[in-house]
Amino acid sequence: MKTKLVALALVSGLVGSVSGQVLVTWDGINGASIPGSSFDSSITAGDLTRGAGLNQAPGGNFNSNNWSPSTTDFASAVLEGDYIVFSFSVALGDQVTDLSVRAEIDTTGSGPQTLAWAIDTGSGFSQIGPSFDGPDPGTIITADTVGGPLTGSVDLAIVGWGASEDTGRMDIEDDLIGDSVGIEVSGTVSAVPEPNLYGALAGIIALGFAAVRRRRQS
Repeated sequence: MKTKLVALALVSGLVGSVSGQVLVTWDGINGASIPGSSFDSSITAGDLTRGAGLNQAPGGNFNSNNWSPSTTDFASAVLEGDYIVFSFSVALGDQVTDLSVRAEIDTTGSGPQTLAWAIDTGSGFSQIGPSFDGPDPGTIITADTVGGPLTGSVDLAIVGWGASEDTGRMDIEDDLIGDSVGIEVSGTVSAVPEPNLYGALAGIIALGFAAVRRRRQS
């Protein structure tokens, strides 16, 4: 089996380096569902679970099989339920920006050969960034920028397709950051700006443009 370290960057608003604190982690232990651990009072951790198409496979880590050999792309894999999903929710009045997520995964040769990150904020999974197939051990995969702060409930997933046998496996490992942790979500939590703040900022910008125009005219 080959170990792959993959990372996702969801940069909200500004393009740049990802910053923020660890918000949620999930252990890479095996089971039907694994509860997350939250490290911010505004974040409620959900469970690490499997899509409807997958089964729990034997092993010490969060191991899954029954990846369908008939799936050929992201859409068919989502429709088949061939994904690992983990979720969290943001408290009312707060938002998360500069979101990043890392996961250490392990696949077998007959397991899913192509993977992609996905996000669902209430309207179904959409792919984040390009798909990637079989990176070398320790490879870091970074997704494209996603615009807008995140509020409410958020589902993140690793979607897989292209398995050669339904006995092929993929699991979440347990030593991403020390013992047991397999998935880590980081970001910056802040209050959602009030609408009148946006109006005030727009007014300040308009006054600035007017002052510049007056100087040029004089």
